[in-house]
Amino acid sequence: MREDGQSGLDTILSGDTSSPATDNHDQPIPSLGRAETASASTAPEVRRESAGPTTDVEAAQEPAAADSVSQPAFYLTNRMNLNGILSSRMIAPRESYEKYYTDLLALCPGWVPLLTVRPPADLIEHVTSERGAGAPVVIELSESVLKDSGSLDAVRYVPAVTLSDVKAIHFRDKRALREHRARAYANVHPHDELLQISPALFESEARGDVQVAAPAMDTTTDWTRVDRIRGAVSGILAAADCGEALSLAAGLLGADHPAGEAALPPWLSWSALTGTDLESPSETTDQRADRMTFQAAYRTLGLQDQARSWSPTAVLDAIRGELTRADPDAAIQAILDRNLVHIRKIIDADREFEPFRPGSPYVAAKSLLMVLLRPDLEQLLAWPEEETGADTTTRSVAALMAGCLRGIARESTTSRSVALDDRTAAWAVEVASGDEGCTLGKAEFVADTSKTVLTLDGVEVFSSSPLVPRPEDLYQEIAPETRPAARIAISRRFGWPVTVRIPLPPDAEVSQDDSFISVTSAEPIVAQTFVDEPAFLDRLRSVTGGDRLRANDGLTRAIGSAIQTDEDAHGST
Repeated sequence: MREDGQSGLDTILSGDTSSPATDNHDQPIPSLGRAETASASTAPEVRRESAGPTTDVEAAQEPAAADSVSQPAFYLTNRMNLNGILSSRMIAPRESYEKYYTDLLALCPGWVPLLTVRPPADLIEHVTSERGAGAPVVIELSESVLKDSGSLDAVRYVPAVTLSDVKAIHFRDKRALREHRARAYANVHPHDELLQISPALFESEARGDVQVAAPAMDTTTDWTRVDRIRGAVSGILAAADCGEALSLAAGLLGADHPAGEAALPPWLSWSALTGTDLESPSETTDQRADRMTFQAAYRTLGLQDQARSWSPTAVLDAIRGELTRADPDAAIQAILDRNLVHIRKIIDADREFEPFRPGSPYVAAKSLLMVLLRPDLEQLLAWPEEETGADTTTRSVAALMAGCLRGIARESTTSRSVALDDRTAAWAVEVASGDEGCTLGKAEFVADTSKTVLTLDGVEVFSSSPLVPRPEDLYQEIAPETRPAARIAISRRFGWPVTVRIPLPPDAEVSQDDSFISVTSAEPIVAQTFVDEPAFLDRLRSVTGGDRLRANDGLTRAIGSAIQTDEDAHGST
């Protein structure tokens, strides 16, 4: 047993507790799937108290008792419900789980009951009473979740608990643990370090000594909304495969956002995700139309259950209905109608999808179209840029929408960060505790020549590649005498206009037909290739995404070529 996992058990049991790493149990072959549980059935009758014990929300507001001592904290459930806990990385009330097997949560809606004593036999029977629930599981938590209130109640009630507060996950025997490990799920992070075999923890013969009853205090947390917000944050960070995209995500969370290719739309903010966003009086008509599109799409996608049914046309109809009820002015309505009609024709296959044109101001509309065509986050992010024409901002907003559609718990861990999942879980606990205005913490974006990093309250939660230099800055590093050649090379690579000039000798005769211009002269004729510098710089500033990387590659080669030429002329040092 791990040292930190044993401390809470010392006062509860004296039987053997072992880590699976030290046991010679079989190693099953896992099969990938999604962690799911069956629909809840009616719970067997369990004795309830007429008035519930004091909750930790109430207890936290009272002074701690002078002789307060540390108490163990256990959460009793079954193997199938454990999958839901592991996928969401938190223990939350019954209302947070769409698929569920009866356990103690059914006895106290809106709350999570924690035991401070060894689970009695009748409660163990209760959590395993539904067919298919699997073996009982005891989750040992850090004593800090009990708020040190000094209460000696056998059952304590909290709004929710994060998986980062878990010290160990206890199984009754090798067979129960083997059954859990036999199933691997794509939406569950690795957690072997938490698994323990603790038979003595399940051996209590007591019955009726511990009663679980719903506390008198009501809770109103919208757990579906919480899950979708967590999914949206996870989605936009899943798209952060470059420093520019990570910078944009950091700006969403409140960090200083460096100006660059990935411009943060004025309507994209933490308050926009949590529903407290306010309109900006300085918005242009285009920005206002895009804000309304994003808000309607975000709210509508957050209410969908893609696992049950998915209809892009029905989603688009719902978005249109919400926009109509908002009663925009005529100019904005015209923009909304034009964009929605365009999207409708594409999803109805009345018009082919074509890559987006650079510079289109309607980021939300483009992102919505991408999600309606590819609602799965991993498939969306795998969509090649050359096929979509989406810039970094559009791709990031589309990923945010896809994350909102699916939520956090059902998303594959290949698109998720453990550190971020635990941070958003901690935020969810704060929301459930009554702090609706809380954030994920102080966000900071750090960039150097090797990588970019997003930190929350000083803790790194995500990293990506370094920021790509601006092409116009690289151009200025090229020696002036070699810039004309660089302009020509880059222009030819991108198919930009190149001018060819021919100085005409005095005796030159010029003729032209449909295909050629002919110059006849007894003097030598030299063609001069030329690219206008101001026009070239304007085009260079407009490149985004992969084109920016290709432009930078060509400019870097030009810089290196100039350096090599200079060394050849003057000797290497």
